[in-house]
Amino acid sequence: MGLSRGTGSLIHAYVALTATLAAMIGAMMLFLFAGERLTTHQVPLLEATTTIESELAEAHFWFEDVRADRPESIRQVLRHFDEALWYTEAILHGGQREGEAFPRASKAELRAVLETLRERILASRKSIETYHGAGGDSGDGEDARRHKVMFRELATLAADAATIVRLDIARRSMLRQRLLAVVIAGSFLAAVFLGLVFYRYEAGRRHAERELWHEKAYSESVVDSLPGVFYLFDRQGRMLRWNRNFERITGYSADELRVRAPWDFFEGADREHIARQVEIVFEAGQATAAADLVTKDGRAIPHYFTGERITRDEELFLVGMGIDVTEQKRATEKIEDLARFPSENPNPVMRAARDGTILYANVASEFLLKFWGCSRGGRLPEEWRRLVTQVLSTGESQLWEADCVDKVYAMTCAPLHNAECVNLYAMDITDRKRAEVSLRAVQDELLARQTREKELVQAELEQARAELVKKTRLATLGQLTATVSHEIRNPLGSIRTAVYSIAQEVRGHGPLVDRALDRAERNVLRCDRIIEELLDYTRVGESKPEPTHVDRWLAEVLDEYPWPEGIAVTRNLAGNTEVPIDREQLRRCVVNLVTNACQAMEGSESGKAGVTVETVVEGQWLRVRIRDAGRGIAPKDMDRIFEPFYTTKGFGVGLGLPMVEQLMRQFGGEVSLESETGRGTTATLSLSLTRNKEF
Repeated sequence: MGLSRGTGSLIHAYVALTATLAAMIGAMMLFLFAGERLTTHQVPLLEATTTIESELAEAHFWFEDVRADRPESIRQVLRHFDEALWYTEAILHGGQREGEAFPRASKAELRAVLETLRERILASRKSIETYHGAGGDSGDGEDARRHKVMFRELATLAADAATIVRLDIARRSMLRQRLLAVVIAGSFLAAVFLGLVFYRYEAGRRHAERELWHEKAYSESVVDSLPGVFYLFDRQGRMLRWNRNFERITGYSADELRVRAPWDFFEGADREHIARQVEIVFEAGQATAAADLVTKDGRAIPHYFTGERITRDEELFLVGMGIDVTEQKRATEKIEDLARFPSENPNPVMRAARDGTILYANVASEFLLKFWGCSRGGRLPEEWRRLVTQVLSTGESQLWEADCVDKVYAMTCAPLHNAECVNLYAMDITDRKRAEVSLRAVQDELLARQTREKELVQAELEQARAELVKKTRLATLGQLTATVSHEIRNPLGSIRTAVYSIAQEVRGHGPLVDRALDRAERNVLRCDRIIEELLDYTRVGESKPEPTHVDRWLAEVLDEYPWPEGIAVTRNLAGNTEVPIDREQLRRCVVNLVTNACQAMEGSESGKAGVTVETVVEGQWLRVRIRDAGRGIAPKDMDRIFEPFYTTKGFGVGLGLPMVEQLMRQFGGEVSLESETGRGTTATLSLSLTRNKEF
């Protein structure tokens, strides 16, 4: 009887154990199926909210392109609004597209956000249709700010909706995991309990203790295999359970961990934050936190912690896990740093599409954009658009220099791989170019100075050589002239006296005799003038300048000159200035040029012969111009007109103009001739106002 009762109890215990295990397996499968359905139900909602965000972002992009006044951009904005509106309606009321079903949202918070988003999308669509249908410009003042606020609100609402769905999915997934752990633990404890009953009949207390040891070892292996740090503590902060990762990462031993509170592993603001989150777990049931876990050696390791409240024997505990997020944090910081790089770059950085549309431009690019006459969202100038097309076609970067007002930029146009756009980089090299220009200017100045000095030395040598030759020739000519004039003038004086005596006796006896006497007297005078010209040319006297009002002095000279009949004289004396001059030397120059002018018009028709004398101040020079209406000087004679003894007349020795040139040079002046055959000649005497004041 006892045996059958024991056998029956054993059978009942075995049946109970089997049923419990079956129930546990069934509960786990039901839980997994229900959890899978919960997650599957939420995934379409997440895809829909993410699509809404994307469509609104695309609408914003196309709206910014409206600045180019393209109707296609408006149609794209409205199309993306319609797509976002469809997904909003699908989440609110359920819908289906291309075989994919979108369940109706049941969460009140999500529905409220989507209702607001739907109203804002409809209002924004109507606003854009109305404004741009009336020919408005999205870049105009208040309307531009209102549209920017509108798109910012739409983006915020869409992000809020997506965040609600993500949080709901995370909460359900975490709840599923926690419930699964609870179900596993509960089922396992139930199995152990029944196992203890079973083994009580089979092996007794000792066997039951061994099973308990195995259960503990298994649970510890499960906990130790977790990828992060596992912890269990009560409301007083006593650490009750942790895994090996906790000891390995913190560097504390088991004995040290037993006497430390959870918030003792944090410092500063993180310590206060963790303490508040622990209180939230015990009050609300769960919480998460991101903080730096401080190890025994002082290292701070970023972690993401979770906490869940559990109850055991009517006592509250916190169970949770922390995951090392160092790599994720570094990646995030690197991404944020890379995202800040273009905007913080002191040099211009831009991105342009194949058609030349400026997709991005940092603050430093404002100067270039203003110089080009374009803006963000607009198009580059035609020459830059051609360059963008060339770079995208060849796939090779282009380097060049560009002048922009008072700056010089080194430009780089680099294509982006697998993208229909290029990056434009610019570096201000104005200072470098200025240094190069300055260096080149200094080099050029040194070379020019060296060349000028060389030319000056050569010119001085040539001038000294010419002066030496000229002085030698003049000295020789002077000696010869003095000798010839002395030897000729004495007989010439005797001839002149004899001709005069003969004329007194025989003049009036006949025309032939009178003409012969006149010819003899003229040739005697001509010989005397030739001798005088030779003496004047070879005589180098000291200049004696006197302050003289040139216009009045020149008028007196012209009044005293014996003008031939038939020559009209025009005076335009407008110099009106006083210059120190050697009056006698300048008189000889003026008389010589006036005589040449009168001789050039011999034989001219009556009424066409005329001489114009004018004075005018031009810069630092006083010009005295004597212009005739004679036959002019042939071009072939112009180069030799100032050579001594060169003449185009049938009389004279050719020393008039050389003498004028010599006298003008003597007191710092110049003489020049301009002539046109058949229209006359203009002789100009130039007196330096600055040099003459030095006298």
